[in-house]
Amino acid sequence: MKSFMFILFFIFHFLVPLKSGNNIIDNQYTIDENDDVREAEYFGELVEELGVYENQISNTEIIYLKFELYRKTLTKRTQKSFSENKEFGYSVIATSESYYRNQLTSTWLFGLMVTINTVPVTKALHPRGLDIMIYTTPTKIFYFEENRANVDININWESSAPDPKIIK
Repeated sequence: MKSFMFILFFIFHFLVPLKSGNNIIDNQYTIDENDDVREAEYFGELVEELGVYENQISNTEIIYLKFELYRKTLTKRTQKSFSENKEFGYSVIATSESYYRNQLTSTWLFGLMVTINTVPVTKALHPRGLDIMIYTTPTKIFYFEENRANVDININWESSAPDPKIIK
């Protein structure tokens, strides 16, 4: 009888789909050139331009990345809120303007590490760093919540490469 129940459970495990919440993280967001209102609704307000990284590999290959920090005031508790006193949600946004064979393309970052207020926040879950693709549209590469209105953030990575598949 136990083996029959086990087999029945095993069969129903594959036949009955379990409904889960929407756990897909959409880290790519397409905006129009002059659509600051929609960008502010999605990311929040631009707090700081974190800088531009440029590396010319050859005449036809250039890595060019732009990093920005956006802040949004939290109106409700979210999954990222470990305590109730988190007031702001911060998004680190990157945009690729890299070229591969003279065509605009996305860029891969390998070993990405994010440090916030001298705390390496990505190191606990990703000891070797994140491997992430930065698209030619604003791409959310990291999100965190903080109770401070101003944060000190540092982004570094081991290596980068333009995507040879010309993914925009």
